[in-house]
Amino acid sequence: MADLSEHTVPMSADAFAVSRWARDHELVDGAVRAVAPGGGQHGRVQARLCALLMQHTLTHGGADVAVEVGFRLGPQTVRAPDVAVLGAVDFPQGARPEGFLEGAPTLAIEVISPGDAFSEVMARAQAYVDAGSRWVWVVDPRARVVLVLDGGVIHVRREGQALDAPGVLDGLSLPVARLFD
Repeated sequence: MADLSEHTVPMSADAFAVSRWARDHELVDGAVRAVAPGGGQHGRVQARLCALLMQHTLTHGGADVAVEVGFRLGPQTVRAPDVAVLGAVDFPQGARPEGFLEGAPTLAIEVISPGDAFSEVMARAQAYVDAGSRWVWVVDPRARVVLVLDGGVIHVRREGQALDAPGVLDGLSLPVARLFD
């Protein structure tokens, strides 16, 4: 892995976008941070979420699903949620740029891995909210729950309950248990 210590001054999102770290790192307040790959359970839940949400968007339209796409949340911050749902409002012209996307996704989803510090995951979630995400889901495979950030309010969804995202995924009622089957 490249030595990040050579960057003692904050990096801009523009410089990060063309750097060698843009593929497997994130930029947080100007600092380049390595992103560890998720484990088996993380990948399974991420793939399941993507498939279930893609099925909904293909049937109902109005949104698109992306995996690990970089979003410029600010001039010195680029984050890549595990799954992102993009509404029509995210692309008023309809075209998707090839590089990082500007702003936050309408729905950002983070899946907690065993090595993740809960405080860091919640800081990521709050960064999406602060940058404009309407919804953020933090999925905890060990506890089999989903924390739903709706603006400044956190709701806990457990097995036996369903996830929704009105205004983004209209008509969605996704049973939490389906994420962990």
